[in-house]
Amino acid sequence: MVDYQNCTYSLPNGAVAWSAVDQYSQTIVLKAQVTQQPIVYTDARLPVIQCIYRPDASRAYRDGRTKAGEEYDLYYLATECTLEPIVRSTSSNVDRSIYHEDTLGEWDQAHAFKTTHYTEYSFRPSWNESLGVHSNQNFTLSPYSRITIASFISQLFSGYTITSVMNFAFRPLIPPGDSVLYATTDAIEAIFFGNISGCADLENDRFGCAMNNIAVAISKSFRDEEYNRDARTANMSVGHTMANTVLVRIHWQWLTLPLLIWVLAAVTWLGTAWKTRRARLEKWIDNPLPLLFLYRGESDSYDDQVEGISGEAYVRRSEAIHARLHMKENQTAFVQ
Repeated sequence: MVDYQNCTYSLPNGAVAWSAVDQYSQTIVLKAQVTQQPIVYTDARLPVIQCIYRPDASRAYRDGRTKAGEEYDLYYLATECTLEPIVRSTSSNVDRSIYHEDTLGEWDQAHAFKTTHYTEYSFRPSWNESLGVHSNQNFTLSPYSRITIASFISQLFSGYTITSVMNFAFRPLIPPGDSVLYATTDAIEAIFFGNISGCADLENDRFGCAMNNIAVAISKSFRDEEYNRDARTANMSVGHTMANTVLVRIHWQWLTLPLLIWVLAAVTWLGTAWKTRRARLEKWIDNPLPLLFLYRGESDSYDDQVEGISGEAYVRRSEAIHARLHMKENQTAFVQ
């Protein structure tokens, strides 16, 4: 006989797991199943799933230990989840290819209509058109939709992870008369290792994170169904579409200085042309030399005043010089 420690973890009338510290024993480190006696969600409209698991089990597996030793905790966590049908009013926008959504309101009060074999839920929010709901508008969860969702999540989250000294195993729970869903073991394995979008870092709430992802996926399926079935008659969303555009604003006050400079340049150019023509100087378009002497007759330069020479003296001296053009053997010269 070999004595070993065996601990059982259970919820009242719900999921049960055990941990045995012995090299020949097996341990259930994760178990998920449907419960008929929920602890929290006692008035749920869809099946309630309970999950009990050891948060450190996947870390022990990554460290190469299939059996937990003293360095690992031996405590278990329990989670109870369900999907709740509601009516949600949202405001969506896409800015620079980034989708953003705001929740304007939620309505969870449903009226149940029971038939011989099925139950139908009807939602009538007391909203107005500001939340996208028209007068007396009704939202219905049909019996077939409810049965499909209930059957899917009941089989998807109905399995367990068991560990021994050799390996880990992922197995489904098969109620009498039921068949195994193709993805049951894959879902249990994904929850165990955290291989679910957005759930890898949540070691203590991977099951709740997985259920939230399923709720988002089912909600999107309901929202897209009307457009996928017949987009021409679908009740399209009401809103505005805005596109990026380029706007050029001209502030005229910033053009004052350039315009003033251009006007002064034009006045200077016209004045110079007029003065050149009046003085009968040669055209100065390609030769700036006449411009140097254009205004010499009006005022004397500072250097001439210092040296005692006036502009009139230059004029008298130039008029006193007489020269003639002398040409000899293809050479030209001015001679007095």
